[in-house]
Amino acid sequence: MKKIKAYGRLLSNLINAQFVQFFFRLIARLTGKVEKVVRLVALWNALKKEVLNLDNSFKWAAASPETLLLERLDTERDGLLTIIFSAVKNLMKHAVDPAVKASAEFIYNYVKNFAEAGKMEYEAETAMITNFIQDLERPENAAHIANLGIAIYVGQLKAKNDEFQTHYETRYDARYAHQQSGSTGQLRENVVSVFNVFTTGVEGMFVTETDPAALADLQEVLDIINAEIAQFTIILDRHLKSKKKEDGKKDEETQAPDTTNPPAPNTPPQAPDTTNPPAPNTPPQAPDTTNPPAPDTPPQAPDTTVPPINPEDLNPPAAGE
Repeated sequence: MKKIKAYGRLLSNLINAQFVQFFFRLIARLTGKVEKVVRLVALWNALKKEVLNLDNSFKWAAASPETLLLERLDTERDGLLTIIFSAVKNLMKHAVDPAVKASAEFIYNYVKNFAEAGKMEYEAETAMITNFIQDLERPENAAHIANLGIAIYVGQLKAKNDEFQTHYETRYDARYAHQQSGSTGQLRENVVSVFNVFTTGVEGMFVTETDPAALADLQEVLDIINAEIAQFTIILDRHLKSKKKEDGKKDEETQAPDTTNPPAPNTPPQAPDTTNPPAPNTPPQAPDTTNPPAPDTPPQAPDTTVPPINPEDLNPPAAGE
């Protein structure tokens, strides 16, 4: 019996983009060929429908109107933060009026705590900007804000941040409703389920089909499926190997050389080679002088050597891998 290569591990480990790409390549290569095998057409159409449903689900999250609006509002509030921060810093250094300079130095105590707000994720940034505005709007800060001439920008920042929060909540509600209608995880499972039925049908027809022309068409379909499975398995294995190397590098980078194993607390340092005194009636021997280190070779501390680095770990995978 003709067999299709095992693909369970492949489809389970492909990221969403690769998963969709795998099936789009199959659709592109098999269109016009599967249609020749009439008994497979219904399953083929069902598979294409599920793949398109999954792809549309991904596109909805990336291109929804609320997402695009949030990107614009986030850019605008980041710009207002930059204006406020720059004004305070410049006036603190270059203001001629002592009162203005004093106000800048006072407000800078708030600014410096929020300088990284624009680099955070949406929710964290929104919360931090809200706190920043609340600090600036304290009654004791009103005169300082007026001296610096940034009240208009603080007001605009508050308005943009409030608008952002409103649309963020709207997108969250819409996304929840979208997920309730069929999560991406469930849609992936639907694709795999229909593909299982389709591949079983392809294999089964080799047993029941007797027409040589139909068998030739079936063989072409099976060969294309197996070729794509093989190709994407190579891509997956390279990706996993590269990821494993990167994780190993990160583990090495987090270890400081020669300081990872300090002496245990409350344990006094031990003098080298003096833990075993000479036996009774044996003339004492001078410690550590029987085998002096080789010239120009400094003594090495025990258990602190660093394993050699594999040269392959320093070569990233080629582009496209």
